[in-house]
Amino acid sequence: MRIRFLLLLLWLNSTLVLYAQPPVRFGNRAIYLEQNVRKGLRAHKTSSLELGIPAGERLNVLVQFSSDQISPEQLEHNGVQLGMYLGNNAYYASVPAGSRPSDFVGTNLRAVTPIRPEWKLTSSFLEERYPSWAYDAKRLKMNLSWFETVAWEKVRQELERQGVLHSTHSVLFNTVEIEGTREQILAIAAYEGTSFIQFIRPPEKLYNHIGARMNGGLQLRTPIALHGRGLTGKDIRIGIWDANVGDHVDFGTRVQRMEFEIPVSESGGHGLHTSATILGSGLRDEKGRGMAPAAHLWTYNYGTGSNGKLAAREMLEVYEKEHISLTNNSYGYSLAGLCEYEDAFTYTELAYTEV
Repeated sequence: MRIRFLLLLLWLNSTLVLYAQPPVRFGNRAIYLEQNVRKGLRAHKTSSLELGIPAGERLNVLVQFSSDQISPEQLEHNGVQLGMYLGNNAYYASVPAGSRPSDFVGTNLRAVTPIRPEWKLTSSFLEERYPSWAYDAKRLKMNLSWFETVAWEKVRQELERQGVLHSTHSVLFNTVEIEGTREQILAIAAYEGTSFIQFIRPPEKLYNHIGARMNGGLQLRTPIALHGRGLTGKDIRIGIWDANVGDHVDFGTRVQRMEFEIPVSESGGHGLHTSATILGSGLRDEKGRGMAPAAHLWTYNYGTGSNGKLAAREMLEVYEKEHISLTNNSYGYSLAGLCEYEDAFTYTELAYTEV
């Protein structure tokens, strides 16, 4: 009887220790990691594949520290490279292939564990609640992100092995748009090189009228002698991601068109009037003068065009080539039609202000 009581007490104590640690959260799911970083016993042997088989040269795992005290030198000594921070002292990380949890004693790590497939998917996918823009005829359109430890060629081979269709991909951002059945998506989530899979973005819509009311352009361009700022945008380069920007007398030769694929008939001339809000000279009508009437503009279309590039990639390229770091992006998601799909988005989607 006494032995049973001691065993029960030991079990309760280990349970309390487990749940005393803060959970790692994936959307609305809380994951409690069991401590497994401890010195190995001589009689207890663990497999070198305990943490999984790497898709690349290094193994991607989920780690959690006992506290926020982290020694970069000790981690480097043990071959640990930290990746994305997940909260509550937890990170995605890469470790040498064949590592065991006991290899990381002395690093302040309490848990090192393989990344389970369901952690890589949104709650709405797991619950089979698919948004209309990403589901058609039992096939799902998703965006897959892969770990930097894995080359795109290996990801491509795995997609084709699983029969998953793929289109636009970016080696720069480690993302690719994929299409497949639920079973195929689950299979590719189990691939060690996969970091995260989420639904493709919903159709984007244009927004400018609120920004036009709030920009305060009149105060900026009013001459200093009249108690304004005297800012005209001279020698300033601006990027804009919008619908097509056509010719206009107010623009002169200050517009460089880099993309021209979303016609006026689809946007109501949104790109044109947004550009005028930014740098219209007011030549035809002083009331139509923009915020920076002497600036220069590089124009792109929002979304992914025929070049297959994400807007973020285009922004990086134009920054490297033309040193443009100031951009206008007056488009986003239509909230009115997305309320029921709130949990289909990740926190990073929300952080980008489109939702």
